[in-house]
Parts: sequence; structure tokens; C-alpha cells
Amino acid sequence: MSTETMVREQTRQRQQSTRQSATPDGYYGPLTGKYYDSLEAMHHYETREAMHRNVDPTEILLEGLTTDQIAALDKRARQGEQAQLDRSASFVDTATFLELHPEFADCDANSEELKRWLYARGQWNPEGTRFPTLRELEDAFKNLKAAGVLKLNQAELNRQAKEQAQERARQIRARGGVAAVAANTPTESDDELETMPLEEIRRKATLGGWLR
Repeated sequence: MSTETMVREQTRQRQQSTRQSATPDGYYGPLTGKYYDSLEAMHHYETREAMHRNVDPTEILLEGLTTDQIAALDKRARQGEQAQLDRSASFVDTATFLELHPEFADCDANSEELKRWLYARGQWNPEGTRFPTLRELEDAFKNLKAAGVLKLNQAELNRQAKEQAQERARQIRARGGVAAVAANTPTESDDELETMPLEEIRRKATLGGWLR
């Protein structure tokens, strides 16, 4: 929207909100300090004056409003700005979530499941005044996936399973093969065992534990 259009529209809104009517002298323009025969003429010359002075168009809108009205407009503007910031942050969080979970099928059915979960916990609303964070999306995904209500990308799940199997095989080979690992013969150095958490050592010390 151009500056001229903005000034013209906001001047019109001010006139409507304050219900200003023509005086015996005509319509008064606060910037030019003159009276005009018509609203159209007043808009035209007020716009020219605003552009000439490089005046913020909101000054015209605020002209004639009470303190309470100005405070209400300011509150509404701040809420709108915060909602825009939240919306932008949520867009990034959602994109990040999808990158982290390629196994999540980005479809309408899954979207509805997420919305129901988030809405029930006050983490999203259709009015656009509450948007989920990345952590909230992660929590929703974890629980809905465990409940088996989400559609998942099976090809991606297969790829992840293969990748995990390859990493496990690499670790087993590095420890001397299946026989050595099954015999619970640690191949870690003394220094590595020294720094390994006790719980991890206990787990590995069980039958076949070094295979896990």
C-alpha cells in the first residue's frame, strides 16, 4: 500500500470513528489547518501535506481520539506484532521439526492429529493467537507415534533401520566380531573403560551385552 493510499484510508477511518461531520465552514484538515467543501478535497490536500512534511500517517489516525481509544489501538497493535513474531517463529519450528523427522508423513490426517493434541493442551488455536514451539511439536509427535495414530513414511523408517544396523555392525567388527562380543570380552581400552558410565558397563557385562 502506498503512503498516499495509507494516509487516505486512515484519514477516512478517523473520520468514521470520530463521526466528524461538516461544520458551517466545511471539513477541517488538521495538518493543513484549513476547511474544505468536501471530504474528498480534505483527503486530497491532507495527503499532500502529510507527504510534504513526511508525517507518520498514524498521526492523522490518532488525531481526535481519546486517550483510552489511543491506548486500545496501541494494545491491539502490540498484540498483532507479537502474534506475527510468534507465527514466524512457529513457521521455523515446524520446518525444523519436519527436517528432524523425515519419517513423519506431512499429510492432512497427521496435521489434524497434531492440531487436536496441541489444541487440547492450549499449545495451538485456530484463531492464530497461539502457535506450538519445536519442543511442543516433538512431544506431540512422540506421544502420537507411540499411540499409533500417525501415518509414517515407511521408506524412511526402513532407511533409518538400515542405517542403525550398519552402525551396529561397524561397532561389532571394531570389537573383534560377533564371537568376541558375545563372549563379553570388552575391546575398549582401560582408559575408555575408566571413563565409561557404570550403568553402561553393567549393561554390557550381561550375557551378550557387548552385542547391544
